[in-house]
Amino acid sequence: MVLAELKEQPGFLDPDAKTTRFPQKIKKKKPDHSGLMANLLIFIFAFCIVGVSLYIHSALLGYEMVALQNEITSIENDNTRLEYAIAQAASLSRVEIEAQEKLGMIKPQTENMVAMVGVPMVNVEAVIPDNTTISDSQALSEEKDNRFIASVLGRLAEGFRD
Repeated sequence: MVLAELKEQPGFLDPDAKTTRFPQKIKKKKPDHSGLMANLLIFIFAFCIVGVSLYIHSALLGYEMVALQNEITSIENDNTRLEYAIAQAASLSRVEIEAQEKLGMIKPQTENMVAMVGVPMVNVEAVIPDNTTISDSQALSEEKDNRFIASVLGRLAEGFRD
């Protein structure tokens, strides 16, 4: 077997013969693109995930914005209703009805009115000495109030006599 292999070799039978060797082809190494392709696929996959997540996030923000606009509309409607209720409760006709029904008030009639004619009172101020206490000044104030009330009642009485 070794002999058969050697026979195949050039120059086995004729040792003086030149052996012609064919130049070996140099194989160029092809660059290994498998790692680059894997990196590219990973990048594309990550880019797609980011795009989908941004799309979902924007959709959720849109739903949230619509919900907030609905809530604003609802609150504005409630505010309008409350303003109407306040205006209705503060209306003069309602206040009049409440005064008549709950407090027993009546509308003034010309028979119930008294016209007071008289000399205007002169502004009299009580002079409080420096050595008076608070209770003394309160007593002086009450006395002044009592005199004023008595003068008003006296004028009312004069009006009824006429």
